[in-house]
Amino acid sequence: MNYRPNVEYLGGHPLYPQSFYGWAEFMPDRLEIKKRAKDAPEIMIPYSEITAIPNSTEHRYGRREAILLLPLALIKEKHTYIIIHTFNKMVNKEIGIGIDFNRKVEEAQRILYKKTEPYRRNE
Repeated sequence: MNYRPNVEYLGGHPLYPQSFYGWAEFMPDRLEIKKRAKDAPEIMIPYSEITAIPNSTEHRYGRREAILLLPLALIKEKHTYIIIHTFNKMVNKEIGIGIDFNRKVEEAQRILYKKTEPYRRNE
């Protein structure tokens, strides 16, 4: 069975400029982002086209903190997400696709590095 974490797609793909919540599925040859677990994938990223997998950290308000502590809304939580750099053949350039793995960034990044390793060796 494949690992399927809940994700928030943050944007970056030319055909999908709007963010959405959904699922990621690590297939043998590609990463799929779906709006619902059983749906057809919205975005497919072949591991062979991934050029880099850095993570990025930002400080933003958590939903609970913003609602519960509205007068004390100076509290920000540290939030880390992955930006997948891939070469997009449609626009003929490298793009960065942002995916928030909801506190499972290290695990998702480890899986992505492992899946892309054979392709990096062939460069």
